[in-house]
Amino acid sequence: MNRAPLLATAAALWLWAAPALAAAAAPAAPDEPPAAGSEGWREARSGSGGFSVQMPAPFNDFNRTGGEKDGEAVTINGLEAIVPAAFGTVQTWQAVCVDYLARVPTEDWAFSDATIEHEANGNLRWKRRVSVDGHPALDFAVSDGKRSVRSRVILLGRRVCTTAVNYPLVDPISDADAERFVASFKAH
Repeated sequence: MNRAPLLATAAALWLWAAPALAAAAAPAAPDEPPAAGSEGWREARSGSGGFSVQMPAPFNDFNRTGGEKDGEAVTINGLEAIVPAAFGTVQTWQAVCVDYLARVPTEDWAFSDATIEHEANGNLRWKRRVSVDGHPALDFAVSDGKRSVRSRVILLGRRVCTTAVNYPLVDPISDADAERFVASFKAH
């Protein structure tokens, strides 16, 4: 059976659904102080996921244990900030780690163009391999003509972690802010 591979990222779980979710409810953010000298950026720490990132706005911490995706047992931990943007749209800033309980994901699977385009629901604009603390990672951007996603996927054994910012093209974010966010991921 040839099923489309799951890119265990925020793109697969939340990115393209975020505008509808944001319309339904605003995030209830913990009272996290901004990081020193950061102009509103703050450290966001996952309560049970063992990771942190820098967020430009208040955030939610979520997890799902004992879940299943495409027949695979997974545990999902994430952080998310939803920021109002132009014309009633939103920016979604997410860091998500998916722990695969039955297998170790491979680079070929997680980093393939087909996986990225399928799960992010857009066309791959660019990608590059990077290393994060000695772990294989992939930086990429996709767009569907209305929204764009800038993301980094990091393989940490059975864990696939993603930082991704999804924003409307009518209200783009700066390359510096996108890079600051995706590069801020730290495993603890």
